[in-house]
Amino acid sequence: LDYVFDHPERGAMKMWVIYRVLNFRRAHADIFAVGEYVPLKVDGPALGFIRRQGDQWVLVIVPLISSDDAGSFRVDLPSGAPSQWVDLFTGDVHHLSGGVLAWPGWERFPVAMLVGR
Repeated sequence: LDYVFDHPERGAMKMWVIYRVLNFRRAHADIFAVGEYVPLKVDGPALGFIRRQGDQWVLVIVPLISSDDAGSFRVDLPSGAPSQWVDLFTGDVHHLSGGVLAWPGWERFPVAMLVGR
């Protein structure tokens, strides 16, 4: 991940996102082919949605403004959502509290794809 941040001129971050998403999608094809799409209410300048199939959950969060200006916000998740989420790009673990995921901001990465545990 350090290389991704140290080489913005090479498009390393964009390539890292594409690499991680395509590999995850290939390994979990059903969640994208037949899984349910659930748009989310986000309390902040971001777009969020979930794809779920059985016990597999994927949460995507994308800022609608520059991630430098987006700050922290909350995402309301549907009932039955996993209590732990692992960021596909950074490996950071985020926890659900009362059906709400408190997003700490974008200091580590400008987009998020979280996998429920």
